[in-house]
Amino acid sequence: MRGAAFAVEAALRQRLVDQSGCFRPFPARLHGWGDSWVVIRRVVLRDFRSYRYAAVDLEPGINAFVGPNASGKTNLLEAIHFAATGTSPRTPRDTDLVHWGAEVCSVHLEWDDPVAGRRSVDIAYHRQRGKGLRIDGQRRRRLTDLLGQLP
Repeated sequence: MRGAAFAVEAALRQRLVDQSGCFRPFPARLHGWGDSWVVIRRVVLRDFRSYRYAAVDLEPGINAFVGPNASGKTNLLEAIHFAATGTSPRTPRDTDLVHWGAEVCSVHLEWDDPVAGRRSVDIAYHRQRGKGLRIDGQRRRRLTDLLGQLP
């Protein structure tokens, strides 16, 4: 059984990690990117969930978020999802994303696009005014503009 488990782990690792050690959560060809990869480089949170402020620089490859329960690991992943899609995978109410006592939360996400180079998304939610979005510094009015930006 031990050999079989090792073989399964090796097969999964081969599918999910390339030669340079970069994690590949989905086959890129499903998104039309060929053999290219997107590498998230930086995440900055302001008044997002449990974070007043956090700036996280990521390296190519697998990045592990380790900490005790309720230390913000899931909130960080939720922030990346929020910046990539404009929605939370955990709640339909955007007000839940705003840190207690704050009026606005924001997420800044930078990534390396294999075609366009360094890209960025800035998304904010204001309790009174709703969401605001910038892609590569350009203000956008529709959240659907996020579709396809970050596979």
